Amino acid sequence: MRPVELDPRASPAVSARSRIGWAQPPVEQMRVDGDARPFATARFALGVIVGTLVPFALLSMLRTGFRIGRALTPRVAQLLISRALMNWDGRRVAWRTALLVRQRRSQAGVWLLWLLLGGRLIARARQRGEGATPGWLHAWVRVRLARLRAALRADVMVVDQDARLPRVSAGLAARAYVNWGHLQLLLDPPTWQRPDVRLHVDLVARWAGDRPAELAELLADLAGQSYRAMSLVLVLEGDARVPDDLVARYAGWLRIAGAGTTVDDACPGGEGDLVGVVDVHDRIPRDALAELTGALAAQPTSDAVYADEDWLGPRGPFLPHLKAELAPDTQRSTGYIGRPWLVRRARFAAVGGLAETVHGHAAEYALMLRLIESGAVLAHVPRVLYRWRLDAMPPRDDEAFARALALHLDRSRGGGTVEPGLAPGLLRARPRLHTRPTVSIVVPNRDQPTRLAACLASITRHTTYAHREVVVVENNSTDPATRACYRDLERDALARVIAIDQPRFNFSVLVNAGVAASSGEVVVLLNNDTEVLQAEWIEAMLEHAMQPDVGAVGARLLYPSGTVQHAGVVLGPGGLGGHVHRGSPRVARGYARRLVAVHDVSAVTAACLMTRRSVWDALGGFDTVLGVAYNDVDYCLRARRRGLRVVQTPHAELVHHEHASRGRSLEGVERERDEREAATFRARWRASIDRDPFLPRDFAAAWLLCAAE
Repeated sequence: MRPVELDPRASPAVSARSRIGWAQPPVEQMRVDGDARPFATARFALGVIVGTLVPFALLSMLRTGFRIGRALTPRVAQLLISRALMNWDGRRVAWRTALLVRQRRSQAGVWLLWLLLGGRLIARARQRGEGATPGWLHAWVRVRLARLRAALRADVMVVDQDARLPRVSAGLAARAYVNWGHLQLLLDPPTWQRPDVRLHVDLVARWAGDRPAELAELLADLAGQSYRAMSLVLVLEGDARVPDDLVARYAGWLRIAGAGTTVDDACPGGEGDLVGVVDVHDRIPRDALAELTGALAAQPTSDAVYADEDWLGPRGPFLPHLKAELAPDTQRSTGYIGRPWLVRRARFAAVGGLAETVHGHAAEYALMLRLIESGAVLAHVPRVLYRWRLDAMPPRDDEAFARALALHLDRSRGGGTVEPGLAPGLLRARPRLHTRPTVSIVVPNRDQPTRLAACLASITRHTTYAHREVVVVENNSTDPATRACYRDLERDALARVIAIDQPRFNFSVLVNAGVAASSGEVVVLLNNDTEVLQAEWIEAMLEHAMQPDVGAVGARLLYPSGTVQHAGVVLGPGGLGGHVHRGSPRVARGYARRLVAVHDVSAVTAACLMTRRSVWDALGGFDTVLGVAYNDVDYCLRARRRGLRVVQTPHAELVHHEHASRGRSLEGVERERDEREAATFRARWRASIDRDPFLPRDFAAAWLLCAAE
């Protein structure tokens, strides 16, 4: 809706002033009269008006802004934030915002208005230079934008069934990406400005003689780096020949290697402390080497460093790939580390460099896998520091990637198989199960005989894993049909029922008792309102749960409608945790293919959670203080605190009738209990929930920017 434009000629106030003679005479007439007093009077009146009204106007605007912002629903805030990202001109958005005063509250809306007030000003100031805007203004807007970032993570990006990401045009996304880059620099000032950084970088690139203009652009990018302690070894292929003017211009740091020279041959002869690889067709931002070397200098124990990347298309940069912290299973499935990366020369040589039976980008993928299995520490710089050229990307050699992963499984997992993933470019690593342990499936239940029967029937009908037992934990059921259901289960040897007298529902007490009564080496916690969809769901979880560095494994859960209910828990939303991509279609891939790839997460839901008994006993099971909520997230965080990882797999899929067992509403005592448990969880894990290491810091912006059609 466009703002209403007022016509001054129709204003009653203007007409009244004219009638009583308040209309000011023209400036030319005052000058002819030679009387300077009207000027002084006008200036005095203007000063009084400005000095009196402006403070009240600003106060009113801020108060109205907060009131409007708090009134936004998550859905409306999401749409407005996406439009604000597309265009920093906040005036149009502000008018639309003003129409939504009577909606529900949303924290994101409050900080959206701060974004509208300061974002465009800062973007323009950065174009004019850093000194064009006072430092206090930068600090003021930085604080507001940091809070907006937190609010985006909390209110917008945990997508539920009633919130869909808006689609935007590619042109708007490209403009938004440039604006977002300005604000990212403001929110996260460079950390590389350290006078003691003295790390020399050796970069290696191959060139076959094609597209010489792009080679010149890459060399210009490297020559313009703010960090100068570097050299480039250009390995020529075929009859390629570097133009003489480029050789002369960059003779100080450009070395030419003949055809047949491998990256490993080129690197040992250099003087660099760090080794990296680039493509001659790609672009390197000005501060890339400074950021990467600064991160390694600031973290002396790190063996390598990587950063985020994006793509360069006809419209300019787009599609940012913002990455998580080190996530081994995510790397195995997706190869998410990509570029750029730098590795300390000693570690590079220790793991064998890039010399393996694979070549090209698969060799870099294999290098990262060898770094992970060697226990190397990889640092991450959350900034886009590499730009792939879209039309120069070579075709992916899937066989080479699969071969590299198979070799990695032979070295680190005692063997296994590699299968294609659920989407192009994904791999599924299946470590070999050297034993077939008994899996105990623990199902708490109170009444709900129909749900329980459907759950256990799906296990019997679909599950191919034979070494299993089912333990039903009975908790004060009153429905006679439930007792009859238990008799049928025990008669048919489908489950063993144990009774727990727990008048007040406490999920942690029930599952602890069920695990204690079970005998399996591996435990699965399963809700009675779930139904198995895949035959090898236990094997899909077990192949990860049996790894010594894994503490818990989660499955992908779907609503009865077929949309996603759970694909891993992220920390931060609402100050606690939430399910990212909830409500997405079953066929959706999610940001960075999270919905279809095995990946590391902070936590998984106990609606379907697998863990080894040794881990369960070491952690003491679920904390009974958290009787209803957050006990599963608490368990996973305690496992991670002991150095164990939490893995989410889409290859185990179940239907979850969420809230079917206990209902959805929280009132009275139940609400008080939920708030008390939330406060306990928040106080215990405050330092952890502020920053999810497996969710990009600017996931909200990246997800919106990747929604371009």
